[in-house]
Amino acid sequence: TLESRAAISFSAADIEDLRLRYEAADIDGDSYLNAEELRGVLECTDTFCLDRHWLPMEQVHSILATYDVEGKGKIGFEQFINLAGDQQLLEGKLEEYLEAFSGMDKDGSGFIDVQEMTAYFQTLDSSPSQDEIESMFDQGDLNDDRMVPT
Repeated sequence: TLESRAAISFSAADIEDLRLRYEAADIDGDSYLNAEELRGVLECTDTFCLDRHWLPMEQVHSILATYDVEGKGKIGFEQFINLAGDQQLLEGKLEEYLEAFSGMDKDGSGFIDVQEMTAYFQTLDSSPSQDEIESMFDQGDLNDDRMVPT
């Protein structure tokens, strides 16, 4: 029985699915997830994973530090359950992201330019600075054509 604060919110089937993801991410087989292994599981869903890293290691280390209650620089399965319970995994989020990107594409071109991204963020209660928007845009602009596909 897991004595985790998040375990009560998961069904037995959910816990088994999370165990399978955890074990698949544990590349070195030491029964813990280090920063690189955690990065891999944070960047993917159980059905989809990009072929390049997109999550900055600083963010991975910050997340790891939050859940690494033993100070080992890695997390065990119980901490992974807590992480999942805090909705740190991408589960079900890809559809939301695609919907948000499609909503930014005001001209229906299938691409977002920096002006469309800026206009979208200006509709939110808390908008990032123009420099932050440019930085996010540049991360999504994989071929330097100043367009991000939706």
